[in-house]
This record gives sequence, C-alpha cells and structure tokens, in this order.
Amino acid sequence: MAGLLAVRDALAAQGQVEPASLARQLGLSSGLTRALLEQLVQLGQARHVEQAASCGNCRGCSVPGNCAGTRYRIASTPNAASTVTGKELALKNLIA
Repeated sequence: MAGLLAVRDALAAQGQVEPASLARQLGLSSGLTRALLEQLVQLGQARHVEQAASCGNCRGCSVPGNCAGTRYRIASTPNAASTVTGKELALKNLIA
C-alpha cells in the first residue's frame, strides 16, 4: 500500500493533483488520500489550490461541481532541507 512518501512523490511528479485522481493512480481510498495530502499540508510539503468554476455557468452545466474543488500542489520552499521541523523528523523516522 502506498504511504505518505508515495503520495508526496506522485504530487511532486505531477505538480498539481486532484485527490480523486491521485487515489485512483495509487490504488488508495479517497479518504486516505485526502488525509495523507492534508498531512503533507500540515508538514509544509504541500499547498491547497482552490479552483473556482471557470465558466461561471454551473446552473446549466451537465456535470455540476466537476470543475470546482480543491487541488493540491507541492510546496516550493527555497531551502527545504534546512527547514525540517521536529514534527517532520519524527514522521520521517516513523516512515523509514
């Protein structure tokens, strides 16, 4: 089963993802995928990207709610290696 590092690596490779597509790609439940993505946000390794409806015509859309939602992207920190927190170290030790 894929874990936190696999989710982070997939996010880094794709740049920006929707939780549902990442869940399908990694073979995880959508709930677990969202939880892992939120953990990455808490660790400062990922960020939320809010998407609004691009056309503004949700009322007449045949697939309402399909274009709006939360996506995630990898966080860009200039010195990521030097800004490791105690929580991140504990998580890395737990995963390793």
